[in-house]
Order: sequence, then C-alpha cells, then structure tokens
Amino acid sequence: MRRAISLRLETTPEQDAVLLRTLADCRDCFNAVAEFGWKNRVWNGVTLHKATYYDLRAEHPTLPCQLVISSRMKAAEAVKSALVLLKKGKKVSVPRTEQGSVRYDARTYRMEVGNGIVGLSTVAGRIKLPFHLHAHSEHWLNRAAGFDSADLICRPSGWWLNVILTIDQPEVERVGNVIGVDLGINRPAVTSNAVFLGKRRWKEIEKRYFRLNRKLQSKGTKSAKRHLKKLARQQF
Repeated sequence: MRRAISLRLETTPEQDAVLLRTLADCRDCFNAVAEFGWKNRVWNGVTLHKATYYDLRAEHPTLPCQLVISSRMKAAEAVKSALVLLKKGKKVSVPRTEQGSVRYDARTYRMEVGNGIVGLSTVAGRIKLPFHLHAHSEHWLNRAAGFDSADLICRPSGWWLNVILTIDQPEVERVGNVIGVDLGINRPAVTSNAVFLGKRRWKEIEKRYFRLNRKLQSKGTKSAKRHLKKLARQQF
C-alpha cells in the first residue's frame, strides 16, 4: 500500500539559492527532452536518453546525472500523454514548464525520520534539510516501511517535498460479518450497524464551496481565477 505525504522544508538563504539552481537545471532538461520528443514524435525512454543525455550533461555539468535522467523520464511521460491526446484529435502543443519540479528516487534522496531531516542531491552536492509535517502525515510517516519517489516543489509558502511512502498492508481477520455502507445526506456515510462517519457540518461546507465557486466563475476576472485555484487546493 502506498501513501503520499507533504513535508515542508526549512531552508537557509544559501540553501534556497542551491535549490533554485537545481530546479532551474531540471526544468531546462525537461523542456529540452520534451521539445525533442515532440518534434520527433517519440517518447521511448531509451531513444530519448541516447539522443539527449550527453548534451544535457555537458550543458549542466553540476546537475547530478540521476536528476538528468529523472527529468528525462518526466518529459517522456509528458510527451506520451500529449501525443496520445493529439492522436485522439485534441488540441495540444509541446509539453513545457516554466517552473517544474525535481523528481528524486532512492539514489538521490534519503529520509532520516528520527532526526526529522531529509538529504537531497543538488547542483552543490548533497544537502540536509530539516522538515515539518502535519500530524496526519506524521502518522503515515511513522508507519512507513520504505520510501519511493519524491518531488521537490517551490511554492509561495516555501519548499515542499511530496514523498510516496510504502506502508505494510495490515492483516485483517475475517470474521464472516457483512456490513453495508450507505452514502448519507446529513453525514458522508452510514454503516448498517449504525456507525455514522464524518461530521454533520460537511454538507454545509460543501454548499458554501459550491456557492463561492459559482460566484467566482461568473466573475471571470484574474483575481477570481486565482481565488478559484486557491480553493481547489482546499477542497477534498
């Protein structure tokens, strides 16, 4: 079983500069591979690697080779999605990002859960950064049996690392009982043995979001669109 959690990283101004350079190099690698793949209508990873890897290593000598490869892998995925849409008659263009993200794997990042530190490969070598997380994320982090990929993202609130965790599947004892679940009106769900799931106020919250979204969509201004994007991250 896998879970995704977000870690907020604590950085110094010097580390900010290093992470920004790393992010910029990965963005440039992504865009270069995506442009080549789109122009030549190819998304095969081996073909893209042979055609772009050595040039990108020469252009970005301080970027770890594994981050060059991970950027190429992301670009291959984006090109494949774009070409599939193009084949279906959709209007698409070459995949391109202005900011992007940095994808890490087991060779390029290391979690020190007990110390609350994560180590990341960058253009200035491996750096260690303290992290903070929500109590819900901490619950899953403490149950992690392993770590998969992670994506480094720069937001207005700072640097965030989205980590995919491997969680051991809990053993469930079969007791032979059958429980039905009904999607409720006043509650999100109700079981056949009278267990009410969720809070009563969820419906009013959902209605408030709906009214606010409708009002912002009718305005159509730039500030309204920014507000809509902000609301999209808050809804569940």
